[in-house]
Amino acid sequence: SVGIYGDRAIVGAPSNDDKGDGSGSAYVFTSLPTVSMRFTFLEMDLFGLISIGISDQEYYAEETASYINSFYNDDTTLQQTGLQLIVSNVMTLIQVTDQTLPFGSTSRVDCSVIDPLTLTFTLEMKYATGVSDVNFGDIITYPFSTEQFQQRYIDDYIKANDIFGEFESLQCVSEIRLPGWTLPSHLP
Repeated sequence: SVGIYGDRAIVGAPSNDDKGDGSGSAYVFTSLPTVSMRFTFLEMDLFGLISIGISDQEYYAEETASYINSFYNDDTTLQQTGLQLIVSNVMTLIQVTDQTLPFGSTSRVDCSVIDPLTLTFTLEMKYATGVSDVNFGDIITYPFSTEQFQQRYIDDYIKANDIFGEFESLQCVSEIRLPGWTLPSHLP
């Protein structure tokens, strides 16, 4: 049996007797509101690259959006990070709008001494959330907030699908920065 009230549904499972014969079960589902956000002038530093052409900008946008979508739609990642109750059903679109070329060296091993290529882009995101005070800035920056997350992004998305090797020299990336943010000191 099913009962619906507002944004909640209760589904009865009379044959699910995990608490003894004839106990049955009931499951409550709540519909989460969908939020749509659009941010312009976001930035990310790519260490080891000099510049990227139009087709590579499109590739970067597709792979970055795919990574963010995957990050928030993967149950294992959400459980490990404690985000499973905060954000779900994420859909992201990205469009690169500008790039700032590096002035200095781009070919050292240590990213802290490399001058980065900085991409500026627009990000549109739709997601469901059950938390009224969730910070959009936190949602878009979190998938890049640790070196482990950044390396996963580079290896499993940017480099894994780069059939022409345009991103082969990419060594590190920064967090996504919102307009007015500076590079956090804990990044390369």
